[in-house]
Amino acid sequence: MILVFFFWLSCRLSQELEAEQLRNNVKDREIQQLKYEVQVKQNAPTPESGHRTVTAPATATTPSEAALISTMSSTGPLDYVGDGASVRSSLRNRWAADEKSIPQTQARRLSYDRREGRGLSNGEYRRMLDKNINADWSIIVDKIIQDTDQQASIFLQHKLKSATPEQRESIFRSIQRHSYALMTNRFGNFLVQRFLELGTRDQINQIASTMQGHIVSLAMEPFGCHVVQKALDNVEEAIKVELVSELFQNIPETITHRYACHVWQKVFEIRWNTHPPAVMYHVNSALKGRWAQVALDETGSLVIQNIFENLTEHDKRPILNEVLDNIVMIAKGQWGNWVIQHVLEQAEKGSDRDRAFNTVLDEAVQLSTDQFASKVVEKALRIGGPAFLTRFVDRVSVGRKDRPRIPLIDIASDQYGNYVVQWLIMNASSTELKVAVSRLIKRHMVSLRGSKYGQKVAFLVEKILRNYD
Repeated sequence: MILVFFFWLSCRLSQELEAEQLRNNVKDREIQQLKYEVQVKQNAPTPESGHRTVTAPATATTPSEAALISTMSSTGPLDYVGDGASVRSSLRNRWAADEKSIPQTQARRLSYDRREGRGLSNGEYRRMLDKNINADWSIIVDKIIQDTDQQASIFLQHKLKSATPEQRESIFRSIQRHSYALMTNRFGNFLVQRFLELGTRDQINQIASTMQGHIVSLAMEPFGCHVVQKALDNVEEAIKVELVSELFQNIPETITHRYACHVWQKVFEIRWNTHPPAVMYHVNSALKGRWAQVALDETGSLVIQNIFENLTEHDKRPILNEVLDNIVMIAKGQWGNWVIQHVLEQAEKGSDRDRAFNTVLDEAVQLSTDQFASKVVEKALRIGGPAFLTRFVDRVSVGRKDRPRIPLIDIASDQYGNYVVQWLIMNASSTELKVAVSRLIKRHMVSLRGSKYGQKVAFLVEKILRNYD
């Protein structure tokens, strides 16, 4: 054990020594780079010294180094070259002094790419939020597009809030030139959305004009769909009509698309003031006879529920009729069952709700023993009130002449139906009904105990009757 411990200790010390050497090498390289930057600064041309040259290291000068030389050449030479920490401090102080030396009455420009392979630091971004500071905004926009730079996007969003009208116009031109690339960018889309909120009416309309002809592709894009929704919130109604009209070209493909469905939900929520487009005319024409399939789709289910909540009776009636004609099929769907639950609970007309409740009664066994439709049955029992609960018990308590076993036992023995029966017993509207259901089930205890799922119901029934018999 001692040998093993010393072996482990020697390996650990060796690893720590290698790590320390690696850190020292990195620190040495950083110090050499900073010293080189200072040397460049000392040899930069000044009004007093004229042109001076410096011999560069073996590595080639990159564009960012050239930007550094260009930026630093306008100030006097640094007078200190020392250890790495001092060099860093000297560079920071010198940059701050350079900023203060620029007259406040003039627009100050900062070089964007001061360090090799890197953009501005957090502190530099904060300084650039000053209204007196300008920059080449297109470089920052390029950084967002090419490098998916989140920090650059956040900076420009904050800058838009504090920018002067001239700065905002300059940022707008940079955004407009690359609007589609920004709209489909992970972080760029937030910048476009912010501009749609803060821009002038003319600027917002111009951004929207760049979207025309691309609405379908943007709506089906994970980031572009958010920009389309924001545009529908902020553009003038005439332009809004043009944007929505483009969606009419691909209704079946977009209305159930995982991203475009959210755009459609936004369209259904719009409250038009003057000349609304015939949205539901086009939608119903494209999907007539197909609404049941739409209801079975994950996103289509959400779209239909949104239609039921936001559109007029006239607009949603064709859809509601198709849903009611296919209740059983839709209720058995993983996503469709939510549509039927919505009808049971939210349908405006009592006749529509009654039709749905009656279907649950007529198809009680079939629906109660289905994985997803059983949720519809539970919803009906939960919101139907004591009268419906009693009707349900009466319906499943009557057997056929050729089969004395009542449907209630078939449901209680099922993988999914047993939960319906347990809920029925535990939430019976009265003690009398709870005991009556339990006694009906008790007659078939042998069958239930022989069932994997019926055992749960049998145990509950015995527990209930123990207190009343």
